[in-house]
Amino acid sequence: GGYDTIGCRKAMEKKGARAFIPPRKNATWRPGMNERNQAIGERTDLGLDEVGMSLWEKLTGYSRRALLETAFSRMKGLYGPMF
Repeated sequence: GGYDTIGCRKAMEKKGARAFIPPRKNATWRPGMNERNQAIGERTDLGLDEVGMSLWEKLTGYSRRALLETAFSRMKGLYGPMF
């Protein structure tokens, strides 16, 4: 949720990237931010608790992305930033 900002999402949209950013718990719908609004709706439907977040992560592939980021972070820590 730390990257769930208008600026961050607009920068990704400008580059044509799809955002796998979980909306914040207190996120509200915003006009023109369809991808974010869809994520808010999915999170609301699944529940805003830990179980709902876990389900959302699995359904969207967010948990796989997070695991991949962790793996690369560990490799960089072991082998340096050149990896």
